[in-house]
Amino acid sequence: MACSVALPLLVAAGIGHRDPVRTPALEAGAGCLGVALAALAFVAWRQARRGRIQVQVRVTSGAVVAALAGLGLAALGVGLPLDFALAPVVAGVVYLTAVGRSATRTAALVGGLAVIGGLSWIDGLRSLDQLGAPLLFAWLMAASALAFARVVRISGRSGVQGAVTREVVEAVGGAETLADGLTKAFPMMAEILRADHLVVFARDVTGRDVTMLGTWPALVAEDRAIPSWPAFDQALRSGRVGFAYDHGLLPIGTSEEGDMVLVARLRPLGGEAVAEVREGAEELAGALVKLTNRATYVDGLRRESRLDALTGLANRRSLLEGLQGAMARALQLHTPLAVAMIDLDHFKDYNDTYGHVAGDTLLRGMSAMMAANARGQDLVARYGGEEFCFVLPNTDLAGASAAIDRIRAMAGQVSAARPVTFSVGVTNWNGTDDTTTLIQQADLALYRAKAEGRNRTVALASARDASPSPAPPPPPPLATPR
Repeated sequence: MACSVALPLLVAAGIGHRDPVRTPALEAGAGCLGVALAALAFVAWRQARRGRIQVQVRVTSGAVVAALAGLGLAALGVGLPLDFALAPVVAGVVYLTAVGRSATRTAALVGGLAVIGGLSWIDGLRSLDQLGAPLLFAWLMAASALAFARVVRISGRSGVQGAVTREVVEAVGGAETLADGLTKAFPMMAEILRADHLVVFARDVTGRDVTMLGTWPALVAEDRAIPSWPAFDQALRSGRVGFAYDHGLLPIGTSEEGDMVLVARLRPLGGEAVAEVREGAEELAGALVKLTNRATYVDGLRRESRLDALTGLANRRSLLEGLQGAMARALQLHTPLAVAMIDLDHFKDYNDTYGHVAGDTLLRGMSAMMAANARGQDLVARYGGEEFCFVLPNTDLAGASAAIDRIRAMAGQVSAARPVTFSVGVTNWNGTDDTTTLIQQADLALYRAKAEGRNRTVALASARDASPSPAPPPPPPLATPR
């Protein structure tokens, strides 16, 4: 940039200037510029050999010094005053310190100061009285370059951190579960925090149980001791980012398991990197707190919409979705599937006698007993009123009847104003009926259990059982006539 701006100005100023031309200075300036261009061409050639389509020339330290010296010598060669010769040097150094890396900035500043000193000497600097202009330019160059470089670096760093933080938020927010989102975002979080190891913990409201939600890249032995650190407790209590034992501890909001803390093992840092990591940690923690709290709230609403408010069991909507999924798995795996409908016996009379509060208490007690004694694969739902529904995957009609009978025998253990029983209707799926037909079939079996005296289980096989029937025996061979 400095060359493209300064060269036309130097040529125009040289044409209009009447001082004698200094041929040696021009020749030396042309030689320096030639060396700089040759270095740039060499860098471009090296990068092109690596197969890059767009070559971004990295200015080497020698090319920087040579280009600045060449511009200054060219200015002196055409007879311009020293001030004009030093101006492109200052412009070039300021530009390079703003866009270059640390090594390039240092080389540009040192080289710029050396060029200012050399040009001043060539121009005839021989006494202290002539030091004013060179010293002013040197101070102006150094101060402007350092200030401008810091502003650009801070804004660039903030922009990069902000972009990566947005990627983290998108990864966490777009995942089906919070744990999956954190796992996807771990590498990006490590980039922001300059960490080589990450782990996320959640502590429940009692403060006693701590759950590890995820780790990156792998679990290490020291992870298990982290929840016992005083800094871990302090981070959760204060809700502020903390640092201890070369680790950063970031409170990142709440989940179903409790309040979460992201613990990052930091790589060795120094100088401005520490401040950058602190700034990135604060920004990342703030973004994750907002996201996880919102996600936890939405998950809570979604979960509540799928559960019965009184009993905490699955509601009818969740039952139908679960039943459809069980049907699909049964078809895929060629396994049996059964459904049971349950109705509390004489519940209306119980409700009228002891009141609705007692009735609700009975429903909650029965629901808790059913859920506690159901198998892990079963789905228990409140169908409506005093009716419940069991979905029993991988279970035939006889197995479903036996499983439900075991639960029915425990009805007397539920605390109630008087002993309560329930009736059950069980059916199996034939592989073709839809959810409505299957539930109607179980309801028909329940009606028969009620009609036969209640407190019993009635099993009703599907009317159109699609299970394969055994193949008929082959016909006997025909007798051969004699």
